[in-house]
Amino acid sequence: PPSPTTVRRAARKVLISVIATMAVIGGLLTLALASNPSPPPHVPPSRAPVSPSTVGGYSVGALSARDTTVAPAELIIPRAVQRALAGETQEPGVTPLLSDQEPLQWTMDTPGLLGVVGDDPTIPQSFADRGGLPAVLLRTCREDDPYVAPGEADPKADARVFRTSAAATDLGRGMARHLAAQPGVRKVYVRGDSEKPSTRMLIDELRAAGADVRVEHAGTLGGEPASVLRDGIREYRPDAVYLQTEDAESLTEWMKAVDGAGFRGLKAAWDPQAPQCSARSSAAGRVAFPDGWLTPRGYYSADRDTDRKRAAKARAALGTDLAALPYAAEQHDAARALLAAWERVPQATKDARQPERIRARIAQELPSATPKGLLTGGWSRLKEAEEHPPVWIDRRTGDDWRQVARTKG
Repeated sequence: PPSPTTVRRAARKVLISVIATMAVIGGLLTLALASNPSPPPHVPPSRAPVSPSTVGGYSVGALSARDTTVAPAELIIPRAVQRALAGETQEPGVTPLLSDQEPLQWTMDTPGLLGVVGDDPTIPQSFADRGGLPAVLLRTCREDDPYVAPGEADPKADARVFRTSAAATDLGRGMARHLAAQPGVRKVYVRGDSEKPSTRMLIDELRAAGADVRVEHAGTLGGEPASVLRDGIREYRPDAVYLQTEDAESLTEWMKAVDGAGFRGLKAAWDPQAPQCSARSSAAGRVAFPDGWLTPRGYYSADRDTDRKRAAKARAALGTDLAALPYAAEQHDAARALLAAWERVPQATKDARQPERIRARIAQELPSATPKGLLTGGWSRLKEAEEHPPVWIDRRTGDDWRQVARTKG
């Protein structure tokens, strides 16, 4: 039999052989793992769907004038936009923007900005002079409204600017269409500043509808306003009267003169104190509209809406306090239009995380997008609101206004 020394030597050789073999196998495993690394368990797959909430940046901008007394998120437009997006899942958030920022600063500070909702006074005067418009902008009202003759294109139109409510000329057009549609209206007497865009549009539309229009420009007439009006009405014998002036005191006197002349036809006037965009006009004095007088309105009012179901829907969507503010419904629907366009952007484009491509696609989709808004009874696509925004006609009844018609600008 082998000696103990021989046995120990043989065992040592086997052990060394096993260790060497395991070392070789271990080395091969290490090389295999190094050449085929597996992702750590906390890293998501590269093709996992990306939603706006996980991208960490897609949002709708709410542009407001700077007000040092109010926090940006509490301004009217951000509140209306927030209510428009409330309850949506996997949708953009709301980013308050201030009007004293450069437009390019919007996207620099918020790379995932999809578009901007803002009213007219908050919009920079010239996008071209301030770096251009990097995102689509939905204008909820428009005060700076140059006259553009019927059938002509607006030379100042911006391909990335859309609107959801009537401009001043639209109010003139809507008022003219309402007057011309009334039975027996063939002659209309117009007194006031005939160079105002809204008045020029009203005159053009009335004449295009076949009405005879006599225009007396307030700046060229002599004598007392009351006597001029009485004489003009008695001589011309119109079927309807329209008055326009930015001076509240003069307008009050003119309306009294028309009523004093015994005129019994349709009576309408421009209201210089009507809310302009998000604030009231600074017109001095107080206009005392007598019973029966009409005036055009360019914003939705739940308080004056004769469709009680629609009014209740507006209050439910915006809240009672916000629904009472001019242009809140327009701001709500502008945000809903952006959301409708966003939903039509292909998921692959969203997943690519290229906001500029998304903004370009939204600008392309917006005109035909169909938002689930508050005013879609007046328009179903943004293109319709852009071309023919709704105009409401109100009649003064006692100490209140009553909505009597809705037409299109």
